[in-house]
Amino acid sequence: MSCSTSQTAEIDGLVSKYKILQEDLTSSRSAHQTLLQQLNENEMVESELEIVAESPIGDGAVFKLVGPVLMRNDLGDARETVQKRMEFITGEMSKAETKISKVEKHLKEIAEKVSPIFFHKNISARRKTKLILSLLFFSSPRSKTDCRLW
Repeated sequence: MSCSTSQTAEIDGLVSKYKILQEDLTSSRSAHQTLLQQLNENEMVESELEIVAESPIGDGAVFKLVGPVLMRNDLGDARETVQKRMEFITGEMSKAETKISKVEKHLKEIAEKVSPIFFHKNISARRKTKLILSLLFFSSPRSKTDCRLW
């Protein structure tokens, strides 16, 4: 069984889709990793704000960098901003995870479509190779070692 032109075109199309999906998966995983890093940083900021809020020393002043100037910021506003940022990042991570699972599903579907074609092609090639080898070496062996090699 050999690959026809239509099968070859179908395989080429599936392989190109597979490559595009792999690139998409890589970029989605990278984006997810960035979001995870941002979430961890915001959790650290949140814990630092907790320390400032519980501190008996000082007035719990928090400053925000706006351009080249440090502006005084209310502790409650800072905590609220960090909470909203964490909620946003968590939502984006959920979207990224959904996209990753969909892309992985599509990759698996394409691999399942291509595998049988290559499997049948390889079986056919193996049968031909086995037939040729048996005709060459087993029909009239030159010595005992020739038979043992195969």
